[in-house]
Amino acid sequence: MNLKLVESLAQIIQSLTHEEQAFLEERLKQQRLFHTEQQKREQIKREIFQRRGFASFCL
Repeated sequence: MNLKLVESLAQIIQSLTHEEQAFLEERLKQQRLFHTEQQKREQIKREIFQRRGFASFCL
């Protein structure tokens, strides 16, 4: 882990206004939600391929 980078990011985040911090937090939530939804779609896709008898290399 790059501790220096993490510490620098923490300082930068602390220096943001409350409005900027709220905006950053919302953006991070959106990215996590997008990533979670993408993983769900990929899992469903794999399940469909498995049910249809396609090999995993078809993904």
